[in-house]
Amino acid sequence: MAHQYTLNCEKIKHNFSPGVVEDEEQLLRLLYVPEHVVNDVVIETAIPLDDLKSRGLSLDRMTFAKKEIIQERMDKQMIKDPVKRQEASLAKFCCSDIRSIVDPDTGDRKNLVIDDAMEANIAHASIFSHKEMGKGALRKQRTVLLEYLQDRYCLDALFD
Repeated sequence: MAHQYTLNCEKIKHNFSPGVVEDEEQLLRLLYVPEHVVNDVVIETAIPLDDLKSRGLSLDRMTFAKKEIIQERMDKQMIKDPVKRQEASLAKFCCSDIRSIVDPDTGDRKNLVIDDAMEANIAHASIFSHKEMGKGALRKQRTVLLEYLQDRYCLDALFD
């Protein structure tokens, strides 16, 4: 699939959306043990390369997220693969941290964070690679992004 997103996509508000994703927003990424977390460290499987390239790495915008929606998604995904998804947690990070990652050679931004609201979840957002790149470059980008997923919380700690 051809790369389809540009910096202008960050300024587009989608149907059902509360607005564009602002730099200061806190974002959440759902993670599972042992599929994404081993020995308390978030591993590469938490960021599929195809998600960065074309599908989007799914997130929730903390300000608009609903505990019930996240809980329902957790439960459904854990039932699908109970061996790999024994326990769930949420990585929490700031949008500006993701948007501020740049290519050291060119100074170009590496990631886009776009509003991807849906009727069933207005808090949905996605991270995409800013430029089309090969697997080696996507792997390097994933390694940098993994640093931001290490700060994890249980659902109740974020919503009670």
